[in-house]
Amino acid sequence: MLAEERRKERERKRAERERKAAERRRERERRRRERSGEKICFFHPLKRSMSRNNELRQVALEQRLARERRSAEDERLAKEREKEKKERKMAQERRRAERERQVADNRKKKELISIVSELARNELGISPPDELEAKIMGDPYAAEAEVKAYREMIEAERERRSTEQEAEKEKPRKQRQMKPDLMEKERRCPSCGEGIRHVVSYRRWYCDNCAKYLPKSFELD
Repeated sequence: MLAEERRKERERKRAERERKAAERRRERERRRRERSGEKICFFHPLKRSMSRNNELRQVALEQRLARERRSAEDERLAKEREKEKKERKMAQERRRAERERQVADNRKKKELISIVSELARNELGISPPDELEAKIMGDPYAAEAEVKAYREMIEAERERRSTEQEAEKEKPRKQRQMKPDLMEKERRCPSCGEGIRHVVSYRRWYCDNCAKYLPKSFELD
């Protein structure tokens, strides 16, 4: 009998402790909801109200949409930055290529101008075309063929004049080689061996010593 009463007393105390703990939990939930401004459901004090759940779902949805918008905006900005970076790199490459092209053009212009100036000081007196320098300053690569043609013209003229000079030098040599024989032959008469002379008007040879013309059939051996 005594053991039964002790058991019932223990159960009563345990139920009392559970009741007080539940009251404390309800009080803490009420205070938390009052601080957060949440609506209190008096029928279910330990559960959130249906309206509060809908609000929380709406807030979660808005937050998720906001995160997605921020993510999309960040991705868009990253793509724009990457595109701007590529455009800047391409612009830098174009400017560098343009500078290199200008440097190459200026170098080519100086080279062709110096070549033309050197060719213009030739001993033949052949001047370059009037529009050649303007063409070089405009498009040096297109004018390079004309500079080459100008050089070939000077070389051809120099070679022609050199050939003519060689021919002129060779002609007097032949004349000098032929003249002594002719003079030697002109001085001899077949009869007396004295000098003879040619009379142009009669087209005959005349010997002053013999005082006669040589026959028409006479020819120098």
